[in-house]
Amino acid sequence: MPRPDMPRFFAATLALFLATGAGAAAVSPRAIPETVSVKELQARIATLADDKFQGRQPGTRGGLRTEAYVAKAFARAKLAPGAAGGGWRQTITLVRRTPVTAAFRLGPVGIGADQLALTGRGGSEGLDGAPVFFVGAALPEQIADTDLHGAIVLLASELPGGGHGLGDREEALRAAGAAAILIIPAADADWPAFAAEQGGRARLPDFGARIEGAIARPAAARLAQFTGQSFDALLTAAGGAGFRPLRLPGGATLSAETRVAPFQTANIVGKVAGSDPAAGAVVLSAHWDHLGAQCRPEGAPDRICNGAVDNASGTAMLIEIARRVAAGPRPRRDVYFLATTSEELGLLGARAFADAPPVPLGRVVANLNIDTAAIAPAGMPVAIMGRGRTPALDTAIDAAIRKAGRQLDSDNEADIMLKRQDGWAFGEKGVPAVMVSGSFSDMNKLMAYLRANYHGPLDDVAHLPPLDGAAEDATLHVALARALADPALYPSPRR
Repeated sequence: MPRPDMPRFFAATLALFLATGAGAAAVSPRAIPETVSVKELQARIATLADDKFQGRQPGTRGGLRTEAYVAKAFARAKLAPGAAGGGWRQTITLVRRTPVTAAFRLGPVGIGADQLALTGRGGSEGLDGAPVFFVGAALPEQIADTDLHGAIVLLASELPGGGHGLGDREEALRAAGAAAILIIPAADADWPAFAAEQGGRARLPDFGARIEGAIARPAAARLAQFTGQSFDALLTAAGGAGFRPLRLPGGATLSAETRVAPFQTANIVGKVAGSDPAAGAVVLSAHWDHLGAQCRPEGAPDRICNGAVDNASGTAMLIEIARRVAAGPRPRRDVYFLATTSEELGLLGARAFADAPPVPLGRVVANLNIDTAAIAPAGMPVAIMGRGRTPALDTAIDAAIRKAGRQLDSDNEADIMLKRQDGWAFGEKGVPAVMVSGSFSDMNKLMAYLRANYHGPLDDVAHLPPLDGAAEDATLHVALARALADPALYPSPRR
């Protein structure tokens, strides 16, 4: 929980960074080479993923240290403060809810607190006689026509084929009126780690169902007996196209005691002012946050999730791109550089920016998001997540890729991640938004990272892949930012 002096800590840390130049080379912006180097990215990632930043969790001292570092880097790059009101920070109030205890009973089956990790909107929440539905791996379209008002739903974290995805399915359950969402971990998940992640997520103050969190897989299997089917059979059925949420017989009682602690975090926003603001604006974004210093249970040898690839790499790229755009010819359009908070909590920082942008959202002609960018080596084809949604944007990006001597990966495989990154917060409001990266052209490499180091303590500097591909992509983004900021190269798309 943040201390009352946290805003002063941010100000003092920023002042110290500016005074000492810590973490940044003292290079005149006008002397910056056009090409982003591996050495530059390595230095910034090493800083952001250092244990001193404690996993960059929003609302902690490590989070505030990160905000100060990014604001200092933007200032040294000669950006102007870009947040509404003229500062660097777009402040967002969130609530961290920590499980205290919980209980669940359906008929003769009682589930104890050790198999639940639940938080409520308020300090004490309870449901009595609530219907219980097994949703399994049902997709949003399979959920939409079921009335779940007041219900407790059991949602499997895994998708058919072994993939994992929750966000859009959780949203569909909330929209259907679910009062409680209990997530069942995958068979290969570590229950203490899964419980820690699902049970202690920070949210917007009014976000979510009344009770949300996780239920251990063996406990969910005990409940499955009420259907007359085995748990494995239920999971298999729930992956089928014709499946609909299945109601378990009887009504259940569910309670959750929660420690509720409001805190503040911030997007960091910088700007290169264009010569013709009426021509619109371009937003480049990358999330600075990660999972923090307690992303593994107490007693684990390494509890810090440093997030070197996810997403110190993207933040490092954003800073180096900003330095070069600011040092180059003045663009026609405004170019905003947005380091978002709380992406890991559900794209909350990006959604806050899209809800209250410093420029009317209708004037934003494109968003380029950068996330998990240090996976593939140099020379990979360039994949575009979100390609095909805005032809004018595709045309401008294709031209920049060809001019850079890169090859285009024209398939849409990367779109399976479309809703799991900050660009979706812009796209769902009608802003053309894409991710451009060689790291998404080899899905085998991406999936290998997601299965291994992703959201774990091994996503650190010691286990970074070679950064030549990230440097190549960062250099491409400099050209992309300039092209999209030029109405002659990218006319404003009709939306």
